[in-house]
Amino acid sequence: TFVLPDATGDLLTTTSSLPSAYLTGALPAIDGSALTSLTSANLTGALPAIDGSSLTGIETSSGGSASMSLSGNAVSTITGIPALATQIQVCLYNQSWSSVSVGTLIQIGTSAGLQSTGYESHCKQILVSSVSNRSATTGFNFKSLAAAERLNGVMTISRMGTGSNTWVGSWMFGYYSGNGATFGGGMVTLSGELDRVSLKPESSGGTNDGTGSLMTVKWSL
Repeated sequence: TFVLPDATGDLLTTTSSLPSAYLTGALPAIDGSALTSLTSANLTGALPAIDGSSLTGIETSSGGSASMSLSGNAVSTITGIPALATQIQVCLYNQSWSSVSVGTLIQIGTSAGLQSTGYESHCKQILVSSVSNRSATTGFNFKSLAAAERLNGVMTISRMGTGSNTWVGSWMFGYYSGNGATFGGGMVTLSGELDRVSLKPESSGGTNDGTGSLMTVKWSL
């Protein structure tokens, strides 16, 4: 039978509520030596921090998402992606530009701002009458068509490993009435933790005019 001190220093003399089956391993001495040989079946409840308070800051979520309207925006940016994210998906619905058919960029960045250099990105555009190739160093690139040519699809961007700030991406988008598609891949290394994603024209291309157009960013931890 173990005799344990209570909070006031008196000795506990009743052990009926502590079955011996739960008293395995060695209890620490007053000097704080480590417990040994405790089985996981006997470890339930919340552990206190060193000062006795509850442990905080333990991430229990497996991911999250954020959405925004694209309509009327020249640049659309979603921030607040957590530092523990390992993969993000950029989902576009009804995206198009107001006046011209232009190249489109998705840029990622840190709390210091968006990364606008250092990308190695390449895409292919396939239409009924033509096939074209495009490369970019200023973002993950693809071709958006103008006015009624709505673009829909997903870009997936993944961290190369724990602690790495290098991200690789791949994407596939289809044109609603343009009878075609654009797809590609690329990479970029950030200066710190990714926390934002932005969609913008590669050059001056007006604003997003897709009716009900949306961008949703989903992340996995």
